[in-house]
Amino acid sequence: MPTKVAGSVYLQDTAIEKFSARELAKIVSYVPQKQDVVFDFSVFDTILMGRNPYQNRWEGGNAQDREIVMDVMSKTHLTNLKDRMLGQLSGGEMQRVMIARAMAQQTPLMLLDEPLSNLDIAHKYEVMDILQHLNQQSHTTILIILHDFSFVKQYTSKSILIQNGKLQMFSSTDEVLTSNNIRSAFDLSSDYQIDGMGNIYRN
Repeated sequence: MPTKVAGSVYLQDTAIEKFSARELAKIVSYVPQKQDVVFDFSVFDTILMGRNPYQNRWEGGNAQDREIVMDVMSKTHLTNLKDRMLGQLSGGEMQRVMIARAMAQQTPLMLLDEPLSNLDIAHKYEVMDILQHLNQQSHTTILIILHDFSFVKQYTSKSILIQNGKLQMFSSTDEVLTSNNIRSAFDLSSDYQIDGMGNIYRN
């Protein structure tokens, strides 16, 4: 195993800068908190972009790529929106499309930045159910940023607690999400408690 340098990021024991963009895109997929629509592609074509790392330059999706996209759309409940343009989608639909595009990459690691922001409660559960199924069925490792502790409690097995940009704790979710840890991380008074469902309340 190579000597690792502090402050560097490693994937599969290799420094991240050693990977080409194409190689990295086959290992890590990313879903941003918000996706700005620059070009108004269809839902199908947007998800098909997740297959780009496996295609040659200027090559469109082949039959296998399209089959993967159709399967992903079925799993994310987007089949009926196949030909809809991105500019016509709701916030929840757009978020599912971005997740579907990442799923189409078929990477072993997926990063998601606040995927539940600006979604109503029904779409939040829908998105988390999709991710949980992906984790359990495809064994995809999912690193997700969440500030809603109730969803953290319900859907994650391990959690990282960060305060002021520094790692404070990495352990099982139940060990991380305690009243003492939450009060310390978020500078709350002793009046605040967190219950078993992840809800914060004040005594």
